[in-house]
Amino acid sequence: LRPLVERGHEVEVWLSRYGKAHDVYEYRGVRVVPLEARLDFASAVRRADVLLSHLECVPSTASLARGYGKPMVVVCHN
Repeated sequence: LRPLVERGHEVEVWLSRYGKAHDVYEYRGVRVVPLEARLDFASAVRRADVLLSHLECVPSTASLARGYGKPMVVVCHN
């Protein structure tokens, strides 16, 4: 994701699992939104140009992408 930041794009990662962080923070230019922050993901989807998802989040992200007419990329690894 860092190359996107380096090209001037705003990049956000919305975490899908609970962790130690409760507030939004930045890591290497990427805005990270912890699950505990309880922000509105659907609003973020409306603002996004492209959605990227992987693992267990693909079905819900795909539904939002389709509903809001956003392109989506699925990352397959491991």
